[in-house]
Amino acid sequence: MRVVDLESRLRAAGCVFAEDEAAALVEAFGAPEELEVAVARRESGEPLEYVVGYARFDGLRIRLLPGVFVPRPRAEPLVWAASRELRRRRGAARALDLGCGSGALAAALAARAGFAEIIATDIDPRAVQCARLNAARWAYTVLSGDWFCGLPAECRAGFNVVVAYLPHVPAADLAGLPRDYREAEPGLSVHGGPDGLDPLRRVLT
Repeated sequence: MRVVDLESRLRAAGCVFAEDEAAALVEAFGAPEELEVAVARRESGEPLEYVVGYARFDGLRIRLLPGVFVPRPRAEPLVWAASRELRRRRGAARALDLGCGSGALAAALAARAGFAEIIATDIDPRAVQCARLNAARWAYTVLSGDWFCGLPAECRAGFNVVVAYLPHVPAADLAGLPRDYREAEPGLSVHGGPDGLDPLRRVLT
């Protein structure tokens, strides 16, 4: 398949960044038969990150499993601010990633502040599995549980930094999300309740 034909197919399927996506697909799938299957998956609306098996986040290549929230660049400033605080603390630095999904925030923190103890939690078994795949490369600990409930009692205090990319879309706005976002990614990762703030209230209380 010629790259120009691949780009045309992706563009016709509504992919805004068809050139970039075509390059990622060609890199990930060398055999023509595999590439054709991958392109068909993308044309059907499956997120590119699920098709190629990874997402780019803060300069890292984060492993991704279907059904796990896709990390996006707009969350990177959380990592930058948190890593600055961890570097300031240095010796006894501890960080917690709540609702970690793929573990992208924890992985990026570990890459920027490898001296810190970093713990990540999630209630979704698939997310926990995915986060542990990434933890094998970037040193952090993954625990299963709902927000702080995933932590043993003796570990719940003493964090210098808590990061979380919380579900924040109001219920009335869910239907307006892009199709790949709405249909492929887990609802728990975006549904923020009536006003989009329910998860934030739970974390703060």
